[in-house]
Amino acid sequence: MLQECKKRGITVLRPAVLNDVDLKTHKSVLHITFNGKSIDIETRWFIDASGNFRYVKKKLKWNDQKITLNTGAITAHFTNLPPQSAWDREGTSYWNKNAIGAKANSTTHFLKPHSWWWLIKLDESTTSIGVVYDKNNIKFSDAESYFNQSIKEDKLLYKITKNAKRSELNHFNSLPYVCTKMHKDNVAVIGDAGSFIDPLFSPGMELICQQNEYLITLLLDYFKTDRKDIKAWERYEKQFVNTYLDRVFVYSKLYHFMHSYDLFSNATQLLFFGYQSFAVLPLKYFHGRIKNPRSFQILDRVVIKWVFNRFSKISVKRKQQNRQSFSLKQPLIYSRVGIPNGIFYVLKPVQLALLWLTNYIKIEATEGYYILKSTCLRVLQKRQ
Repeated sequence: MLQECKKRGITVLRPAVLNDVDLKTHKSVLHITFNGKSIDIETRWFIDASGNFRYVKKKLKWNDQKITLNTGAITAHFTNLPPQSAWDREGTSYWNKNAIGAKANSTTHFLKPHSWWWLIKLDESTTSIGVVYDKNNIKFSDAESYFNQSIKEDKLLYKITKNAKRSELNHFNSLPYVCTKMHKDNVAVIGDAGSFIDPLFSPGMELICQQNEYLITLLLDYFKTDRKDIKAWERYEKQFVNTYLDRVFVYSKLYHFMHSYDLFSNATQLLFFGYQSFAVLPLKYFHGRIKNPRSFQILDRVVIKWVFNRFSKISVKRKQQNRQSFSLKQPLIYSRVGIPNGIFYVLKPVQLALLWLTNYIKIEATEGYYILKSTCLRVLQKRQ
């Protein structure tokens, strides 16, 4: 990406140290150390992409939104792991045909009660393994002990790591955040410098790309008119803050049943239907919408809230009754990357909606059958 920036005429200073920034109304002065020399750079706009260091947020003392999602993360690097073929399930023909990359380079997820683990191959010798956990339901005083014990209690993770070498742990006590502001005067933040939700579906990558497109439009307008369109910037800020809060709404509920294969799979199918139908497919004919993030409408929120609350109740009941459901027996399959043509373009949302609805009915039918079976057994026992 940096090479591409250079080709397009952007000056890249790397490695460089940002010592301080004088933030003024219509310009900023960056005090930088580059190649052992101190230099000052004056710029009309300062865009903070410092990630979770959040330089501007800290400097200007902006506040974060109060959010319901309360997660932490622990991660480490492992070497000397066995090859993926030694522990993973066999690759499906669907994956080999449609995936955009080799399975060995994909992220493997391990979904557990109120947490999920990842396994990401970084290079030929190093693999990142980590966990994101719901702090409302998982509590511990020693991150090292929790991490090690959780791996030992999982047969597959233990098999993968038992002969491996591990780096020191990185513990992020608080993971998600949503800043109340995204700009002030001629300063703006982008990506993780402003907000971060959860890495499970990598929503941050999508939103960063959309923010980038939106910011380009706003900045080009500024340099064209030599003034900042305050109303346009306020619309931008409101739209993205609300979108991040929508993601908080979804993830805060997913952690209640993510360990359940059929419930989590069906919830993902519902989200996938909405995302593909209302965010991805329209881009074929409405290219300008690429900069606008998909925010929930009233109906979206009502449906998701009802279905996810229903799944949370089912999950609690199953735990109380010490049972699991097998309404979805096969690995979940989604549409491959790509936008169909012709009549298939119109039919794709219908297909995705029916896929979700069919499996949702299977879940409810399974729960109904269990209730009916339990009721009949109780009646028979009373008669005896």
